[in-house]
Amino acid sequence: MGTIHSSARLGIEREDRSGCIVYRLRGRFSDHVDAIHQDVKVAALPLVFDVAGLESVSSNFIGLLVFAQSVQERRGGSVRLVGPSVFLRDLLEVTGVAQLFPVHAEVPEAEAAARGAVAGLPPSGPEGQA
Repeated sequence: MGTIHSSARLGIEREDRSGCIVYRLRGRFSDHVDAIHQDVKVAALPLVFDVAGLESVSSNFIGLLVFAQSVQERRGGSVRLVGPSVFLRDLLEVTGVAQLFPVHAEVPEAEAAARGAVAGLPPSGPEGQA
């Protein structure tokens, strides 16, 4: 696992897993989009964002997710979220982008769904929509 950014307010770790890239985020994600933007831009594998450790986010984070999804869509991949708070889920709903991001309870579940989507397997997940 590699650290992309670490401070008292925000931690971003990146892990290359079997068939996808997992980003583990903790703290307050406000203006550190550049720390991850370039990485997302060139990512060739589906992306999983473990957001369970996030305390707060800004519109910059929502913009990053939408950007990542557009990049992944062009490559036949996806962006999946793990453990979003009620606040983050509500924010995604209010901004009209919630339907773009399948939500999973655990990272292994999201990884399996991401690999399955790339391989053309039927979707899976807690809501049956991974």
